[in-house]
Amino acid sequence: ELREIVKNINRLLFSNTASDKFVTAFFGIIDSASRVMTYINAGHNPPYHLGNGQLKTLNEGGLLLGIMPEAPEYEIGELKLNSGDLIYVFSDGVTESKSLSNDEYGEEKLENLLLDIELHPAIEIVGDVFDSVYEFSDGAGQYDDLTAIAIKCE
Repeated sequence: ELREIVKNINRLLFSNTASDKFVTAFFGIIDSASRVMTYINAGHNPPYHLGNGQLKTLNEGGLLLGIMPEAPEYEIGELKLNSGDLIYVFSDGVTESKSLSNDEYGEEKLENLLLDIELHPAIEIVGDVFDSVYEFSDGAGQYDDLTAIAIKCE
């Protein structure tokens, strides 16, 4: 069960990492028969669900992992997926990328771009976002990685 998996990973991280270390994570399971995704967001940047021009953040979950041996009960999110829906999961390196003038790319810019390109194939969406971030950064040094996963429902 998803909640137990996350609780076990939390315990494992707590007992095997330094006290000043933690992990954010997003866990999702998609049932292809029912087209329902259950998920837990453990302190991660909320991924996005886009469908029919609407954008929703996937916030349900709880604390980040590894900061205490027994985290409070994680809330489970549930989402019905339709054909054409997009799930976009990303690291904070995307939204926290800096321009030469030290401005952040930010969530609003990412959300607007995703709404513009939500009908593109998943592989193009990942590339389009990265291209936009690289253009915004214009050669400014970055301190974090860019990681993203785009899932399109058929």
